[in-house]
This record gives sequence, structure tokens and C-alpha cells, in this order.
Amino acid sequence: MKRLVISLGLLLLIAGATLGNTAFLKTRTQALEELLTTAQAAVGRQDWREAEDLTKQALDQWRELEFYLHVTLRHDDIDQILASIQEVRQYLTCPEDTAEYAAANARLLTQLELLCEAECLTLHNIL
Repeated sequence: MKRLVISLGLLLLIAGATLGNTAFLKTRTQALEELLTTAQAAVGRQDWREAEDLTKQALDQWRELEFYLHVTLRHDDIDQILASIQEVRQYLTCPEDTAEYAAANARLLTQLELLCEAECLTLHNIL
């Protein structure tokens, strides 16, 4: 009986850690998505400086999470998102590339969304 209680306790601990990780990741990716969406709106207003500042904030927040993300997620996904943030920042240096910026930013937002979805506890992910 003692082994069963310990096993169930460990199982609940792992499940709790998994749900906590998912909630943390969702919160942080939503904050990044909000910054990038606001940056997209700034580009629409031709405010390239604000867009650059917001995108830099997103990059700084991503870098703060990097160690944690490398421990908990696949490195390829994390590195791909970092490369996409850098790509978006590069497009912000050329105001005439608005369409390319919009496409790169949309791709980055999708990558963040998919990263979060991949970690959520859903039937699709379990099967």
C-alpha cells in the first residue's frame, strides 16, 4: 500500500509540474505575441522606431527564457523562433520591406502559437 501511495504521489507531482510548465509557457508566449502584434500595428502606422523597440523587448524576454526553454523543450523549436525574431528585427531596418516584415512577423506569431499548442495537454498531443 505504501508503494502505491508513493507512486500516485509521484504521478501527481509530475502531472502538476507538466500543467505548471504549460501554464507558464502559455503566459509567456502570449506576452510575446502581444508585443509582436503591437509592433505590427506600429508598422501599420509607419512608426518603425516603436516597432523596433517592441520587437527588441520581445527578443529580450525570449533570451531571458532561453535556459528554461532549452531544459524543457526541443532545441530546434527554440532556435527557430530566435532566428525568426532576428529576421523580423532585420526587416524593421528597411521601411520599404513592409510586406516582407508582415510575413515574417506572422510566421513568428504562428511559431509561438504552435510551440504553446505542442505543450498543451490535449487529446491530440497525447495520441
